[in-house]
Amino acid sequence: LDRLYHSFYMSIKWGMRQFELFNTQGLNSNYFGAIDDSLPKDMLRIEDESRTVCIIEKLIKELMERENISKSDVEDMFDRCQLSIATSVGLNEYVTGYVNDRNNGNNKSGWLSKIPEYIIRPFQNKLGIRGAYSINSAACTAGTAAIGIAVTNIRCDLADMVIVCAVDPLTQSAAYGFNSLNNVSHSMCNPFDQSIDGITLGEGGSIFILEEYEHAIKRNAKIYCEVCGYGIGNDAYHITSPDISGNGAYRVMKRALDDAGIEAKDIDYINTHGTGTEHNDKSEIAAIQLLYEGIDYKKVYVNSIKSYVGHCLAAAGGIELAATILSIMHDEIFPNYGMENCLVDLPNIEFVKEQNVYSKIQYAISNSYAFAGSSASVIVGKVKLGKG
Repeated sequence: LDRLYHSFYMSIKWGMRQFELFNTQGLNSNYFGAIDDSLPKDMLRIEDESRTVCIIEKLIKELMERENISKSDVEDMFDRCQLSIATSVGLNEYVTGYVNDRNNGNNKSGWLSKIPEYIIRPFQNKLGIRGAYSINSAACTAGTAAIGIAVTNIRCDLADMVIVCAVDPLTQSAAYGFNSLNNVSHSMCNPFDQSIDGITLGEGGSIFILEEYEHAIKRNAKIYCEVCGYGIGNDAYHITSPDISGNGAYRVMKRALDDAGIEAKDIDYINTHGTGTEHNDKSEIAAIQLLYEGIDYKKVYVNSIKSYVGHCLAAAGGIELAATILSIMHDEIFPNYGMENCLVDLPNIEFVKEQNVYSKIQYAISNSYAFAGSSASVIVGKVKLGKG
């Protein structure tokens, strides 16, 4: 997380770049929030490692090194350590491999039949998780929903620890799919600015250890924050468009607040889904207005990090939660990079622009929204030392 904290500053320069992973002719733009060129570009055989698995393995390696946890530690927990993973277009790499092989006269069903094995194998082989596995593919809410699943399993005493991983790579099918909806930016996304013209796709992953508090204390773990509550819902408004009224997004934020036992006035910072499309950004603004309608509240800071890293789809919720936690740890909110003229001017709602804001953050919300009305919110806060 500390490394990521400094990386956001660097990503202003290199986070968005022209990237030729696949043929981009016909797309609005060939700018992406892309990982460096060390990852494989194509899966030519079933045995090849995918871009998704390579990202997962990098995450696992860093988790084990930085959090001082070994494979034997995890194995010794047996079913008390579980996995909650989020991905969506990561599976497309295997579908594409199958289609390419079939077009060349090789009907290899293994591309499809072994998809779950490809996804969970690194966690079995490298991390040693022996408990239950959950794979969430609820599109762009998946990363945040995976956190909610982990929280529930710990609260219900089904696990002492849940490893939560969210990962998605850049894929040709996703790029052309979003482009066909006419919602891809012609340059780079600029959430909540009057110049918004669409999303910029990104890729990446995040990995967390969610843990029962006393269990974390017992193993002398470094605790970054407390997950206080979450909300998951679906307003089924439209197959792709969000409800411009913001009602569905509002309801999951309210559900997360109720779950956390706090009120909207207690929130210091909102990390939005903030894609840079007119429909999404206006509906999120409407949802925030509904959340604070008719109550007295202090200033709330708002941003989106997609102008730094792009829209990472199923990985977005996890990456944005990491940014939210960093803001809580350092009492610092990143600006909406590139913002000049905000879409709206709301009382006591500040869309951060131009430079970082330093302000105490006790509680923050991280929001994720997806096609077909899927919505998820998670509330995180500073850890209260000595809690029982």
